[in-house]
Amino acid sequence: MKPVDPNLPVVITWAYAQKEVAKAKGYNTTTTNLTKEQEDTQEKVLNLLPVLSEVNAISEELNKYRAFEIVVMPTASWEAVNVKGSKVMIKMRNLLNQNAWFWDEVKFMNRNYIIKRTPSMVRLWDKMKFGQVLTVLVIN
Repeated sequence: MKPVDPNLPVVITWAYAQKEVAKAKGYNTTTTNLTKEQEDTQEKVLNLLPVLSEVNAISEELNKYRAFEIVVMPTASWEAVNVKGSKVMIKMRNLLNQNAWFWDEVKFMNRNYIIKRTPSMVRLWDKMKFGQVLTVLVIN
């Protein structure tokens, strides 16, 4: 069986799928002419995209009124020193009063772990297992 697209790999890997999702969302996934730091930043963003989509879907399903998005901030603006570079941050916004917080990826992943272990989330997963939930969590 020949692939339709000649550029399509024979074996689809997780990394390839992530890059395709990122490309569909408008992110540039080519690594040509990028510095090492830019490649690292791009890799962090690509790795955070699926987790971010999942957390946004959970927030919406549980009516928590929170929205999460990726922000790439210059290191100079964050650390108040004139240094080149950038830092990948997660912006968590309260949709009720528009307050915003910036989390680094470690704090975001920690909160992701906590969110998935809350009693309301455990009940939601149990309902989904037994087919009691009519809405489906869609990862954009």
